[in-house]
Amino acid sequence: MIFLRHRKIVFFLFLAGLIGFFLSIPGMKINYDMKHFLPDKNLENEFYRQYCEKFNITENQVLVGITNEQNILTHSFLKRLKSFHDSVSRLPAVISVNSIINLKELVSTPLGYLPIPYVHLSEPCRLKEDSLRITHSHYILGRFISRDFRAVSIIVNIQENTCAANKEYLVDQVEKLLTDLHFNDIHFAGNLVPEIEYSRRLKFEMGRSVFVCVLVMIVVSIIVLRKWSVILLMLLIITGGLIYLYGYLSITRGELNLLGLLFPTLVLIVGMSDFIHIYTSYNDKTTRKIPATDAIKKTLKEIGLATFLTSITTAIGFVSLLTSSIKPIRSFGIDAATGIMMTFLIAFIF
Repeated sequence: MIFLRHRKIVFFLFLAGLIGFFLSIPGMKINYDMKHFLPDKNLENEFYRQYCEKFNITENQVLVGITNEQNILTHSFLKRLKSFHDSVSRLPAVISVNSIINLKELVSTPLGYLPIPYVHLSEPCRLKEDSLRITHSHYILGRFISRDFRAVSIIVNIQENTCAANKEYLVDQVEKLLTDLHFNDIHFAGNLVPEIEYSRRLKFEMGRSVFVCVLVMIVVSIIVLRKWSVILLMLLIITGGLIYLYGYLSITRGELNLLGLLFPTLVLIVGMSDFIHIYTSYNDKTTRKIPATDAIKKTLKEIGLATFLTSITTAIGFVSLLTSSIKPIRSFGIDAATGIMMTFLIAFIF
């Protein structure tokens, strides 16, 4: 076969591609946006989108709720709240922060409307007066401060199209600031926080599942293959398949949705199956004193077609996900099929 006659060239091209794809992986981003998992051309989804546009509702917000056992309109609590407010305002990607610290009321005077702060933090003697004024304010009471004056909310507005890494950094810093300032009873709301928490959980679950799969694969490989050199070769082939797949996605798409975190398990299972079929057939022939080159040729003729058919039918099964109305699932189907065929080609060649 042609790649046997030019195996050095094939190996060099594979190695060059491996290095190139590996270097492109760090530039790939993970898309945490859960809106992409909503069906296309869905009436409810379209209504929600129009509603957000009409009322200028943005999903790039983090709502922080802080509860205190006593009245929050005390100088010590408000001082900590201002420290948190100012620190968050300086974080990257933050456009503005709204809370009782910076909100003002327009008061009619003979000179026109003047903005008066709801809270005079620099004048503690006026906090009782501020409390009475807030009680009669329908705008701030029940929104930025609870009716029993024991909870306060802060709205953090962030820039549109902020990358996932900056979003995660922002949430981490907000949590750290709240802990450092000894705010104990805190709550989060908004799409951003559950998206990041979901992605963290998914990464943890993916890491655990990959660890279990690798462990099972090593145990099965020891029982079936019984050679560490062969087991190492199989791991290198599976790793190469993953590098090729993620590198290809980094170059063609530039980002990875949350379903893409499932690729390691998928490629590991398919690559292991193909490798064991090919190696056991080759090993069976070499034990019968068949020369290595002839054994490879016969193995590829006998097993090559069978493994190709199993891989191509599995890939076609994933391609059928193109019928889904959800974009990330369609992308996952195409990417999974690509990864399966890449892993098959690597196992077939080596």
